[in-house]
Amino acid sequence: MKFRSQFRGAIAGLLFAGALTAPVVLSAATATAAGSSPQAQHEADSARVNTEIRQRLSTYGVQQETADALVAKLDAGVPWESMSGGKPIRTDDVVIAGELSQLSTYGDGSIAVSTIGNGTPQAAQIGSNVRGVADCKRGVGSNYHQEYTGCYANVDLVIIQMGFSFDYTGYNGGPGKISRSYDPQYRIIGADLSDRKLIKRSDQVTRYSGALTVAFKGFPAGWTAWMEVDVTKSPITRNN
Repeated sequence: MKFRSQFRGAIAGLLFAGALTAPVVLSAATATAAGSSPQAQHEADSARVNTEIRQRLSTYGVQQETADALVAKLDAGVPWESMSGGKPIRTDDVVIAGELSQLSTYGDGSIAVSTIGNGTPQAAQIGSNVRGVADCKRGVGSNYHQEYTGCYANVDLVIIQMGFSFDYTGYNGGPGKISRSYDPQYRIIGADLSDRKLIKRSDQVTRYSGALTVAFKGFPAGWTAWMEVDVTKSPITRNN
């Protein structure tokens, strides 16, 4: 199975240390600790969220000075270029936990990482313990088709990570077909993702979406975050 990825701006994404299990929300809007003022609690929560973001950026090799600048943008209510329709200035193939991924870097230093399990790792191993995805498992095949099961696609923008599993059949000389999409998962920092949906848009495309509310000071809210898989040719991911 070949691998290819397309990024079109962004406010969706996925990939965190460890396995993705139950959704985990790290939000600046936590309960006020006993004996502390709401302002003091908010500042403590904000500091914790900012530290988590810096750690996530460092996982992908982002320098501390760049990470500090990105956190400052969020605190000022300014979306990263990876979240606002920007185009990457560089895209590198990397291997994360044995899976080939694409790491795109934007002008302000923000990043987007897209992975589809393909079983053909190459390029330099990225220095992290980030969980990749299980290889697509080959099933029944012939001269004109090949079935794959247990594929997992995800897109990571550090603040939010989204992904799901899917089975599909590829055909020689024709479009592929997704037979099943399941197990949608996400991880998120300093925000909330509600009204989550996994929708089959066609035989070739399945989309995972949710309403994203970001808890950073002054940060615009109300986006619909989404990522999708398209198997018309080789499986690819897209996000808004």
